[in-house]
Amino acid sequence: MPGSDPAKMRAVREGVVAGHGWYRALPWFPVAVAGFLGTLLALSRVPVVARALAAPGMASRLAGPHSFRVAGVVFLFYLALGHLPALFALPAGLGDIATGIAAPLVALRLAQGTGRRAALWFNAFGMTDLAVALTLGALTGFHLLNVTPSSAPITELPLALIPTATVPLLFALHITSTVTLAKAPRPALRMPALQATP
Repeated sequence: MPGSDPAKMRAVREGVVAGHGWYRALPWFPVAVAGFLGTLLALSRVPVVARALAAPGMASRLAGPHSFRVAGVVFLFYLALGHLPALFALPAGLGDIATGIAAPLVALRLAQGTGRRAALWFNAFGMTDLAVALTLGALTGFHLLNVTPSSAPITELPLALIPTATVPLLFALHITSTVTLAKAPRPALRMPALQATP
């Protein structure tokens, strides 16, 4: 469709795939996650996108979107309703909530010209959270670990959109932010002034 938003089109495609139950078969789930992540990272090499990512203040703007990860509370709701195992829902939900709470604080410090080290730790924590959630979701969802209930709901709508569309996007933001911070010039250390002795 002309003029359609690519993210919306991706969500529609993922919805169709999940709606047909194709993510219940193990190979398609990781292919979808890795494929979308690879596509996003490849897009960062497009000259227009690369110039935009090199703009001043971009590191702060890349941290901001993680604020919505407080919505990870949905995993805790599914756990409370008995639809997801604690082994998956607790680390995935609590990790997302922690990342979502930290995101505006990190973005603010970066906007003020400080917080580079905190932002690097934030990105490391955020990527670890996503990797742990994907791993535990796959292990419990595809019955590689037998827990009751299983994480099978993450292969079905609406939850299937989280690991196949949202998680790769968040990973790409973390990776791009880390690269941006690594390329940014570090502020010079101020040496204390030496006092002349009489």
